[in-house]
Amino acid sequence: KNKYTAMADVTKGRSKFIGGSDVAAILGLNRYKTSYEVWEEKKHNIKTFEGNQATEWGKKLEPVIIAHFEQVNNVKVFDNNARYISKEHDFLGCHPDGICTINNENVLIEVKTVSSDAYKFWGNSLPMEYYCQVQHNLYVLGLKKAKFIYLVLDSRFYSEIDVNFDAEYVSEQNNYLIKWWN
Repeated sequence: KNKYTAMADVTKGRSKFIGGSDVAAILGLNRYKTSYEVWEEKKHNIKTFEGNQATEWGKKLEPVIIAHFEQVNNVKVFDNNARYISKEHDFLGCHPDGICTINNENVLIEVKTVSSDAYKFWGNSLPMEYYCQVQHNLYVLGLKKAKFIYLVLDSRFYSEIDVNFDAEYVSEQNNYLIKWWN
């Protein structure tokens, strides 16, 4: 049984829910955005960031990276950037980069592009700002597994990280998000 509902138009209503990309900032883990800036966007509709070349190229390359993932893993990714809202908390939502089926199980797909300068700080593991986003999206979708796929642009290095749902972590994270929202 799924505990989410999909919405067709992903451009409207972003201020009505906490999305996966908001979580790190709310938790104080985002180097580029503060919890207060998210609050201004959500509660006062004040845009604090419109994007830059990094986000523009990330969006442009996302379909290419997904196509490579599909080819490597012999799967089809669906629901790219559809909006989902949790049935338990109508202010928690996400726009997954995609979902695919592996071994008869739906798996969240999260895609990132990164420079080698930024990648050297990852330590060959999933950075916490992305971990909380993936866990949030898994919760909203009611899924148990994710594939975090990424491309290090300037070295053309592609890799995948498997992530399992962490119920204990999500419970703590959700407690904080609920208090913040209210």
